Amino acid sequence: MERTDAMDIKVDIEAAPLTLDEYLALGEDVKAEIIEGELVAMSPTGPYHGEINVNIIRFLLPYVLKHRAGKLYTEQTAFVEPGAEGLKGALVPDVAFVCRAKLDPARDPNRPFDFPPDLAVEVLSPSDTYQQITAKIKTYLERGASLASLVWIVNPFDETVTVYTPADPPGKIHAPGDALDGSDVLPGFRLPVADIFADILAGTES
Repeated sequence: MERTDAMDIKVDIEAAPLTLDEYLALGEDVKAEIIEGELVAMSPTGPYHGEINVNIIRFLLPYVLKHRAGKLYTEQTAFVEPGAEGLKGALVPDVAFVCRAKLDPARDPNRPFDFPPDLAVEVLSPSDTYQQITAKIKTYLERGASLASLVWIVNPFDETVTVYTPADPPGKIHAPGDALDGSDVLPGFRLPVADIFADILAGTES
């Protein structure tokens, strides 16, 4: 299957690997990630998923602003992994944080980051597979520049959050009665798990 964007870049979306320009040429009407070299469509999500994203940003933002720690990004921001013949990966976390030290004011703000975020938050949806999520976690942690990398996998179906770090790759499940901390990425930050799921529409996505 082919499509052509306004820049007349013809893209065969069934071919792999895609170059960065080909990936960007997919445009906003083709939501996709590249996981282990394969293009994976991103299914639309419902309001429950979206409200969880907003809640997480709502709690992270005051800390980030107060400490001038860096920048938060939404699910419109891609983090790519270049390869010899094309992109090995292009991940679009639901919420991401990048520390101030990595933000180069000279970089093109319209191009994806070519490094992983310091904090990646993935909210599970029904279309996610175990293999895809496992591959994402591995990519985030292995490409992290330091042991400060942090991944939160938010499960709206049982209202838990599993936290992954390079020091704890198997992950640790946090239940509604527990609290998340910012580890070395966001020192002193604390977020009760129950708050992530509070004051949102009842029920999960079908």
